[in-house]
Amino acid sequence: MAEAGPAAEAVPVSEFDGAVKLCPESGTVMTRYRVGHGQPFRVERSHTGGVWLDGGEWEALCGGHLQNSIHLIFTAPWQKAVRQQELDAVHLTQLRERLGTELLEKLQALRQDLAVHPQRSAALAFLNAQI
Repeated sequence: MAEAGPAAEAVPVSEFDGAVKLCPESGTVMTRYRVGHGQPFRVERSHTGGVWLDGGEWEALCGGHLQNSIHLIFTAPWQKAVRQQELDAVHLTQLRERLGTELLEKLQALRQDLAVHPQRSAALAFLNAQI
């Protein structure tokens, strides 16, 4: 899960965030795309291919090293990954609330250990049988 870094926190909330934006070239409604990957804002794109960034967003993209990937933000795989990151974050929050931080951290460490352990199946079978 990507955490919002300093660049993401520095992005000002635009007065236009909730507003429909019209393309200055065509006058049509622009589509909003989540940036994700630690960035909390969306960028708008016109059907003409034009992209609209609010104040501070370009700097945030550069701070997150995403400026060279801006064209990918508008793709289905990127948007799918952003949605998955959001779901993972919600799931982690729910687990933390249900299990507590201490137990969740222990389980996360165990998961990391088991991910590379050659006897992972035996360890999982042991845990499953003992519960």
